[in-house]
Amino acid sequence: MRVLAQDSLAERVAELHTLLDSAAHLSWEQAWPDEGPSINTTIENSLRQLLAIPMADSTLDRVTRHEHLNRTRSPDGRLWAFHWFENTGGSFHSYAHVFHLRTAAGRGVTLGDDDGFQDGRAPYSAIHRLRTKNGERLYLALGHVRSCGTCCAKVAVVFRTTGDSLDLAYPAFSVEEEPGTPAYGLDARCGDLLKWTYNASAQRIDYVFRLDDLSPVPVTDEHPDGIVRGWLRFDGKRFIEHRGPVEADNLPKP
Repeated sequence: MRVLAQDSLAERVAELHTLLDSAAHLSWEQAWPDEGPSINTTIENSLRQLLAIPMADSTLDRVTRHEHLNRTRSPDGRLWAFHWFENTGGSFHSYAHVFHLRTAAGRGVTLGDDDGFQDGRAPYSAIHRLRTKNGERLYLALGHVRSCGTCCAKVAVVFRTTGDSLDLAYPAFSVEEEPGTPAYGLDARCGDLLKWTYNASAQRIDYVFRLDDLSPVPVTDEHPDGIVRGWLRFDGKRFIEHRGPVEADNLPKP
């Protein structure tokens, strides 16, 4: 039985890596055919089948190493985010995702994203465990995406894990009395996102953006230029945003 299990793992790994190699050389028309599944759907299904096989963390790390598959995991090793370039054509550099929660005995819970998941299709660069008031296990993922040739966004998403379940809909961000959402995006022209940093001790995201036609505070006759500083602080349950007034732009321009 052990030999069969190893053979099955090797077959799954070979299949996934072959698909990733193939996807890297496809045009966007080939990646998104008029009929049949896209290469991204096929990659997601292959990756999910691979992740369904129980394995040690070190094995998981080894078999998912590929130049076209990005991986980010939490410091405790429980939450993994896999992402790869979707190749949708044009200048939107979007990424597809598979999220994997490690559970007992090397097993895991795996979810793909969909159009309802508010992540901006951004690849994640870091995942942090949040300290909560009631002991809930929450994770903050941070990413950056280029949505057009000159459009960029900084993205923050919170995941909740309960036992062996993974929740992609935890309402973590409370902005201007709107209903809470699981994700927050800061959009602007690429050179105008001047700061986006996370302080794990304070559980706070600090940002600075320059006013432009895409920024949350746009250019107006009253404010033809300027910068805005703000932050999102986690209170143990939600991220609460504070956004300052428009200031004079004395920062270096590219």
